[in-house]
Amino acid sequence: MGGQTYEVPAASVCSGIEIKPVYRGDDLQDFDESKDLGEPGGFPFTRGIHPTMYRTHLWSFRKYSGAGTSEETNGMFRRQIAAGYNALSVAFDLPTQLGYDPDHPKVEFDVGRVGVAISTMDDYTAMFDEIDIAGAGVNFTINAPAPIIYAMHLVLAERRGIPWEVLRGTIQNDPLKEFVARGNFVFPPQPAVRLACDVVEFARKHTPKFNAITFNQVHIKEAGATSAFALAASFVNAVEYIEEMKRRGYHIDDFGANMTFNLYGDMEFFENICQQRAARRLWAYLARDRFGAEKTRTMQFKYSGGGGSGTSLTRAHPLLNIARIAYHALTMALGGSQMVSVPAYDEAYAIPTEESTELCNLVSALVAYETGVTDVVDPLGGSYYVETLTDEIEAKIKEHMAEIESWGGAVASIESGALAREIARQSYAWARRIESGEDVVIGVNMFVPEHEAPIELFEYDPRTRDRQIARVQAVRERRDSAAVEQALAVLSTATEQGENVIPPLMDCVRVDATMGEMTEALVQVLGRFDSPTF
Repeated sequence: MGGQTYEVPAASVCSGIEIKPVYRGDDLQDFDESKDLGEPGGFPFTRGIHPTMYRTHLWSFRKYSGAGTSEETNGMFRRQIAAGYNALSVAFDLPTQLGYDPDHPKVEFDVGRVGVAISTMDDYTAMFDEIDIAGAGVNFTINAPAPIIYAMHLVLAERRGIPWEVLRGTIQNDPLKEFVARGNFVFPPQPAVRLACDVVEFARKHTPKFNAITFNQVHIKEAGATSAFALAASFVNAVEYIEEMKRRGYHIDDFGANMTFNLYGDMEFFENICQQRAARRLWAYLARDRFGAEKTRTMQFKYSGGGGSGTSLTRAHPLLNIARIAYHALTMALGGSQMVSVPAYDEAYAIPTEESTELCNLVSALVAYETGVTDVVDPLGGSYYVETLTDEIEAKIKEHMAEIESWGGAVASIESGALAREIARQSYAWARRIESGEDVVIGVNMFVPEHEAPIELFEYDPRTRDRQIARVQAVRERRDSAAVEQALAVLSTATEQGENVIPPLMDCVRVDATMGEMTEALVQVLGRFDSPTF
């Protein structure tokens, strides 16, 4: 302008899409408003799944919680309900996530450390003591042993006289992402898909208000993948589960209303907003055109903004993480999430204290009630930049999906190691950008403090393991061992014969079989996965 020329530095978003300094109308020459945007609540849901979005459907508030014993976690839940939270979210310890009892030698130092320890139905019952599981939606972040936790939930409802059909909640139940993201896998990939779909199959008939599977982008992104690649991987995983249900004779509309996603939010402000819009549109077309969906609820991309990103939080300047968390929440709100869950500012050090968790969840409430972002549906819709970036992210997701499917799809790319190798490559590139200063992180490579500021941290009680061992031993001593042995034998037979494992798992739970015993019975038939060496 004015005859002056400028050398403008190049810029791109996390997914590798180059962005211009200015966007104008001609960037949207091929934009079709009815096809690409539509109306809020209408296909392809780019602008949101509800016509009035947060004016009538504000996101739910919940705290991802759990530590130590079930009694300690129950206390956390009661305090949350008293404070006004309308949903609960359970964090399990690593032994539970891997299907081990607390006295297994592999888990000596992990019992109750990063979540609640659940080994028996006694543990599970105590966790929800005096909590209305019919009134409060409960979210379970559990994957490989998800069928066992689901069976425990059904038995608890049964014992309280609560009809299964009124139960509300969500179980993650996405073991495929564990193989390339968190590493908490138990069974080989194909048997893991089978068990996950046993939950979906049982839920569609018996717990219609319960979300039976959550396809997870968050953990794949946290493993180092770009946002677009992580979304593509989660979509390909979703395809794998849907194809398994098709092999069982179901149409996507038979179970599609009970599927959800978990999306990532971090400091890439506009990319996070646009990836949500792109994902809604892409899912709508995928469900309709590839799988023949006809029901609106099947085509709606329902998701939680699960993550504020833990990897974007820093040890340096820990209180600055509160600002980061606020931006995470804001991106999820502007993108149209159904649930906004953020991490706590101290998570770069340890699992959060109750106080830090409460503070950072109030940040989500602040965004909801004090900023005005909930007053207008899709307030950034129509922006030249936002619509262009939404289109480009959708194209990038499709490109990565085609790449993963060229490797054979989700299961084949896990078994060959191709998917893990690509995520590792992207993770390394991300780390190098931070090390070089190309990606600025305050406190890490700019404005680095001389000393870490002291903050109060969560303290693990070393007596937790001994308490849990004593509890599980007491259950083993009092139960009918013959009944347990018989129930486990029936579970093994049902697994061998390809039957749905939920009914025999419930029978095991009813006679006090432990998490470790039920998992081992499944392992004896399905095998235990050993990760390939890359």
